[in-house]
Amino acid sequence: MSRPISLAMAALLLAVSVAHAATIRVPDDQPTIQAGIDAAAEAAAEGDTVLVAPGTYTGPGNVDLDFYGTDLVLMSEAGAAVTIIDCGGTACGICVNGGQGPSSVIQGLTIRNGQTWAQGGSGRWFCDGAGMYIGPSCAPTIRDCHFQDCIAVAFVLDMWGMPVYMGSGGGLACEGSATITGCTFSGNVAFEQGGGMYCEGSPVLTDCEFYGNSTVGYGAGGGMTCGQGSTTLTDCVFFGNGGSGMCCVLGSTMLTSCRFEGNDGSGASCFSGKLTLTDCLVSGNSSCGAFCSSGDLALTGCTITGNGLGGVCLRAQLNSVDALLMNCTISGNSCAPDGGAVSCNGVNYPVSLTLSDCIVASNTAGCAILCTGAFTEPALSCCDIYGNPGGDWIGCIAGQYGVNSNFSDDPLFCLEDNPGEPYSLHEGSPCLPENSPCGELVGAVDQGCGAVTVVEAVSWGAIKAMYR
Repeated sequence: MSRPISLAMAALLLAVSVAHAATIRVPDDQPTIQAGIDAAAEAAAEGDTVLVAPGTYTGPGNVDLDFYGTDLVLMSEAGAAVTIIDCGGTACGICVNGGQGPSSVIQGLTIRNGQTWAQGGSGRWFCDGAGMYIGPSCAPTIRDCHFQDCIAVAFVLDMWGMPVYMGSGGGLACEGSATITGCTFSGNVAFEQGGGMYCEGSPVLTDCEFYGNSTVGYGAGGGMTCGQGSTTLTDCVFFGNGGSGMCCVLGSTMLTSCRFEGNDGSGASCFSGKLTLTDCLVSGNSSCGAFCSSGDLALTGCTITGNGLGGVCLRAQLNSVDALLMNCTISGNSCAPDGGAVSCNGVNYPVSLTLSDCIVASNTAGCAILCTGAFTEPALSCCDIYGNPGGDWIGCIAGQYGVNSNFSDDPLFCLEDNPGEPYSLHEGSPCLPENSPCGELVGAVDQGCGAVTVVEAVSWGAIKAMYR
């Protein structure tokens, strides 16, 4: 029969464990970052910390870093702003491809000027992830890192000696299950997909920013591209990226409380797979707010406004499209005069669209919902379709006004009365639960300001009479 461990013995074991985990300082204990990692790997001490002093680290021993198979902590003393790995445009940053788990941590580093390369081969490490590459069996923790000005554009020679260009994930390529928190991706470029980041596997991102990233070839997702697997993002921001903010290709991508603003292209796009946005803001993108050419698109509680080519664009060109919109507000979007704030274009395959408790109101051009090509008649319930210059309850949704609690009234947005939440609702809005035909909130945002002040026209004679 086993005997219980005494408190004294437990304390001793804990002390031995803590003592076993060493801190290796760079450059005090080891001259380069790789030397620090090597020392930890040689000691085979799980949990060792390689602590990097402020400075800019470049050249052999500080770039093309490899974690091998060791779980360790690589972190800066004073944060990413003053601790920089500069790859000089001739090398990559960090490779994590030895089966590391969540206890392997990279924290507080800037990785910049990474460049992928190839020498006649086509290995993933050669072509993807100029700033960092995470292998398929790895699940490291990445915190508070900056990926800046890294380029995943490499080439191999085909059988005729001609260059074949490739490269995804300029800042970071993740094929594993990394946990990524508080990181920024800026100015990164990829030839294929994911200028800022390309991922497969099942990474989880929280509180990350993607800005000024782009793709230069035929790829999509200037900010980020998600391939096969399941990716989860919460409280992330995509702004000013080229070729769309983020793109889902195969797999499943779920975003909650994220923002897509001012991207050159669509805010969020889907080319097969399933893209789910919950409580997201999609605003001011040059193309469609949300775009899908095949697969499933689900939007819940989203505000879609000020986009250049429509709010939601469904173009079934690669395969069929199934779209579900619940409690969304679609307003202030521009589109062609003969287009729609929500457009369903069954180019080669049918489009299926369902809207529940949504507002499609006061868009700046086109009709509310436009259907062309192959489509299933959209199914609307408890939706407010109002004030769209090309028409409201017309075309493929004609006849649904007054059916299934659908209505057409000014939603009474707060706008300048609540600049922080302009698409919240005035007191008395027909879209508030106490006033809507279905007794539920219609649109993405609840009440945000008081009653509308009604100013009645008064004649000049009446005004003078008030002072007699």
